[in-house]
Amino acid sequence: MGEFLYVLGNPSMPGLIKIGRTERSVAERVIELSSHTGVPTGFVIIKEYVVPDSFAAERAIHERLADCRVVDNREFFKIEAEDALEIIESILGSTKPKMRDFELEDELIAKAIPIVVKRGFARPQMLEEALSISYEDALFVINTLQGRGVIGQFNESKWSTPNGQSSQAQHHDDVASIPLIGNYQLPSLDFLRNPDLIVKPMESEEELMANARLMQQTLAQFDIDVALGDITRGPAVTRYELHPAPGVKLEDIATSSHNIGAALNAQRIDILAPVPGKSSVGVDVPNRVKIKVNMRDLLESEDWRNSRAKIPLALGKDIYGHPIVADLAEMPHLLIAGNSGSGKSVCINAIIVSMLYRFSPDQLRFVMIDPKVVELQQYNTLPHLVLPVVMDPKKMILALRWIVNEVQKRYEIFAQVGVRNIGSFNSRPGEKNVKHSGDFIIPEKLSFVIVIIEHAEVLLQLGAAEIEAALGYLIESGRATGVHCVFTMDADSLNSFAEHIRVNIPSRIAFRCSSRSSSRLILGSAGAEALSGMGDLRFLPHGSVESIRIQGPIVSDQELQSIVYFIGAQGRPYYSIGTQFVPQPKFEPNWVVCVCQNCTGRIEFDTQQLGDSQSVWVECPHCGEETNLRNPNIDSSEAH
Repeated sequence: MGEFLYVLGNPSMPGLIKIGRTERSVAERVIELSSHTGVPTGFVIIKEYVVPDSFAAERAIHERLADCRVVDNREFFKIEAEDALEIIESILGSTKPKMRDFELEDELIAKAIPIVVKRGFARPQMLEEALSISYEDALFVINTLQGRGVIGQFNESKWSTPNGQSSQAQHHDDVASIPLIGNYQLPSLDFLRNPDLIVKPMESEEELMANARLMQQTLAQFDIDVALGDITRGPAVTRYELHPAPGVKLEDIATSSHNIGAALNAQRIDILAPVPGKSSVGVDVPNRVKIKVNMRDLLESEDWRNSRAKIPLALGKDIYGHPIVADLAEMPHLLIAGNSGSGKSVCINAIIVSMLYRFSPDQLRFVMIDPKVVELQQYNTLPHLVLPVVMDPKKMILALRWIVNEVQKRYEIFAQVGVRNIGSFNSRPGEKNVKHSGDFIIPEKLSFVIVIIEHAEVLLQLGAAEIEAALGYLIESGRATGVHCVFTMDADSLNSFAEHIRVNIPSRIAFRCSSRSSSRLILGSAGAEALSGMGDLRFLPHGSVESIRIQGPIVSDQELQSIVYFIGAQGRPYYSIGTQFVPQPKFEPNWVVCVCQNCTGRIEFDTQQLGDSQSVWVECPHCGEETNLRNPNIDSSEAH
């Protein structure tokens, strides 16, 4: 079916062109949602050539235009279209177009229609195996079926099945499809700014020593004898270590925080008694001038490049200036909370950028829910998205239903293959070709699915019973299937999360809070109330009892737009679902998991026993004490 070489241009960016190859005319693929030969957003077709060997032609042209290539990007060049066409035509010479085999094309379409109607949807991998054709030809078949009205925008069949039932009900038998973008390139670090070397700390070493002596003298006024230790200057705070004399209690130093703060004229100080792994007490004092943590600096560090994390996240630098790289797969979910304006949205952007610099769309997918319609809509052009950023409250519940169904389908696939989790599935030995099994397709690989929910407290107000059940199921069951959740909330709204959901999210990030009680609710301990804001955070890793103080990185709007534009130009989003077709998830009927208020043990009970009651007292099978369990089917904000 021919080989083609195409030239694309962007009217809004004169002098920028894209040159690539395809085995089918790119003019026929404009309407496709995602493919490596689809037309990127904002680009138009300038000219297309039919060539006998597209690989050789593309290689010769790219070598000739190597000096014009955009930051090592394989297919984008900075050159005027007229000049590029002149060079290309001098290389290609005159070429006669090949004739299309219309008989073969019609034969493929005739064979594909009954398969698609019976299955209820069309997928490239499904047609590739069923018709024994190439992936490119499968995309051609899907494109033709769309043009003839056999399938709709989301590749669901518009025709009825032989038994007269609508095929839309079968649309979700398949797991989330993986968008394959040929020659996909991760974004270059050149999109991120270099660290600012001009800004330097204001405090000299003499001033730091003077502050340490002032602490020593202040404590001596209360008969607390300490010796001076190390002084470590971090990006946002400076840590002064004090060694208590024999007989001095650490609690005596910790309760003197207000006196030390008054002596240093510091608004908020934080005392660690003791410093983890040491016998000294740490006094963290905010710097007069904060040094911003640059995202590029983190991604160029050895800690990032050598990280063995499955889903690495660049969270920032600790007080000692060491990059902190966490693994979302090990968390396996993350809760971010703090006051408004403390840095939660900036942290979410840094987390998303971390994953965009590590994963292609076929390795990781996003589901983004933004109830306040201000934070995540800038990511709408990413090919990583399973569906557009959800901002309509009516569709948020439908999006959660799809995620729950996706988890359940993945467990069915694991049972068929005989594996326990996504890692074992993707690394399984033997034949990995896509194949059918019962009512669904077993793909070659499964991608991670990252669910990002901004302002989760708003989501919880929409429909407490179903949303709470869906979130509880995802948090308990999502890890093995590669589905991980990231939530942001205001610190004062954390009580809107049911307790049995909160306890299953052990990894937390706390930004500045207004009180110690809010800090304890997030981290299980005080400390967040002493943070200085502007990206100053505490990270509680999974399995740890001590939180780590970190200065989070900042990603500017300009950097973010450049990264998203570069990725979006390589392929359009391939939406796996239309939210209007999402069926109700199949939970265990009426059974929920709650937590004992005495021993924090898990208690399963049937909500039908509650009726219209707001709560019930039951005996905990773990500790034998009575505990009060709330009815999740009744919104606590409406209860009287």
